[in-house]
Amino acid sequence: MRLVKFVLISALIFFLLLLGIGLLMPSKVVVSRAINIPVPAGRVVPYMQDVRKWPQWMQGLDSNQIKTINDSVYQVGNLTIQWIESNANHMITQWKSKNGTLQISTMRIITDSANAGCTAQWQFEQPLGWLPWERLGSMLNEKIMGPQLETNLQQLRNKVLVTP
Repeated sequence: MRLVKFVLISALIFFLLLLGIGLLMPSKVVVSRAINIPVPAGRVVPYMQDVRKWPQWMQGLDSNQIKTINDSVYQVGNLTIQWIESNANHMITQWKSKNGTLQISTMRIITDSANAGCTAQWQFEQPLGWLPWERLGSMLNEKIMGPQLETNLQQLRNKVLVTP
């Protein structure tokens, strides 16, 4: 009986310790990448605003995976992507997976008038719950999503530089 009591109390203390550490971490995680593109912003924006052009520069995305639900909602594989806001400088979308994970994607175009080019920035923001494994697991987002964003932005740069 003592052993069972010891194990239960130890598990409770361990859970509370993880909970405390998790609550010290931010309630949302942001992964952001940017790339300079030596062309006018007007040549880059169409590739970011049009979901049907995403397969031309997003790694692993096939145009057959994109299904239009309505003017602002698309089904891309297991994700539902909904446009929240779009203008010439930034595009904000909400990405929701089948299991309910929600991320906000922001794509920005920052004009560099001095060099007649622009900077394309892409970021994902994910709100986190209070459970310790959600907060602690979010530390992997940077390692997983960061390289993907870099690769996709580099492919966008290559696509825009090749296309007149």
